Amino acid sequence: RKYTHEEYVEKINLLKKYPKYRKYDIIVKNKEIVMKNIKLTKFLALLLVFLGLLSFAGCHQNRIPSDDLEDEPTGDVDCEEYPDHEDCKDDEPEHEHVPCPDCGKCTAEDCDGAAEDKCTCDEEPEEEYMFSMGFTVYPLKDSEGNYLDAYSVGDYIGEDTVVNVPSVYDGKPVIKIKDATFAKNEKITKVIIPSSIQMLGNNVFSNCTALQEIEFEENSQLAKIPNNAFYKCTSLKEITIPDSVRVIGDYAFYQCSAINELYISSNVQAIGRSAFGAMTSLSKLSVPFIGAGASDSAEAKVLGYVFDTVHSDFSVQISQKISETSIKTYYLPTSLKIIELVEGGYTYLGYGSLSGLSTVESLILPASFDRLYSEVFSGTTSIGKIYFRGTSAQWLEVVGQHSTGNKEFLANVEIVYNFAG
Repeated sequence: RKYTHEEYVEKINLLKKYPKYRKYDIIVKNKEIVMKNIKLTKFLALLLVFLGLLSFAGCHQNRIPSDDLEDEPTGDVDCEEYPDHEDCKDDEPEHEHVPCPDCGKCTAEDCDGAAEDKCTCDEEPEEEYMFSMGFTVYPLKDSEGNYLDAYSVGDYIGEDTVVNVPSVYDGKPVIKIKDATFAKNEKITKVIIPSSIQMLGNNVFSNCTALQEIEFEENSQLAKIPNNAFYKCTSLKEITIPDSVRVIGDYAFYQCSAINELYISSNVQAIGRSAFGAMTSLSKLSVPFIGAGASDSAEAKVLGYVFDTVHSDFSVQISQKISETSIKTYYLPTSLKIIELVEGGYTYLGYGSLSGLSTVESLILPASFDRLYSEVFSGTTSIGKIYFRGTSAQWLEVVGQHSTGNKEFLANVEIVYNFAG
């Protein structure tokens, strides 16, 4: 019978648990589960070949001698008696039933066209989902429904604690890991993602409470860490985000409570809402900009936007100034002590971006830093040192031109120049 998506994944999982089914290949065709006995299939194929040879030999032995064949009629032919005689055939040539080169099928209409070297498939080829290495492998289509020379994998139900995601299937690259592929898996501790992967689905690792390490192979093509990608991966201790990544989605690392330091390279152009919320062990955050990055929203340009709007354990409430008349409440982890603006990212701090901080102690700025907008540090009481990778002359120029609303704060903070740490 046909199964729903959830039913066939559960069915495959059940089948794989029992040794007696290990001799089967499992194929899912349009959500119908088909089990093929490997050894039995080979035996039947050989048996059919053997029977075919016997049949051919029997026909050859019992064929009728030519002397005993009935003579062909001459003159006018009675077509009722000899319907297969050449004089009784229609003048129209028969259409040769040539399978369509695109889909390998041929309907009656298509076969007529095939005789004229034309073929239009009425129906798409039957999709075939293969079960491999604990994954279901899916064919990929483009936005117009055309099949691509690539696959995606999903629905992981394997038993391994260290998982290698396949990079190739049936000679074609695997370029996507589907939504929630590993979600709620409580066994895996490490996942190795090949460089062929270009896309991760939403919630791909969410609630993987035993996951400690993610390894991206060199030359990764991954463009985005999607929404909820590592949501509540409470054992994840560190992650090196590939340089190819341009976007980090909403809640991407929410409640990754074991990560101590997180580095986001200058290649990243946008960070989603609450991407780093409830990261209760985070002590240092290195980012190319403060807030969301590419956004026109005023509230998305302050530090709290990428953290939390609700209170959680080990968090502190801050009030950030997002405009002259508006203040927004956020919650930062009390563990956060150092914020770094990385080289190659934004060269300024926007309006109110670091306002209202009460637990962050240090700020690291790149040598290219050249501007402070007004009210950047409004209400901030905890930052005692700014480590500037440029010279004192550069810093004096920055402060001299752009210190509106920041003079009182800057007068009480220590500036360390030419910082190389």
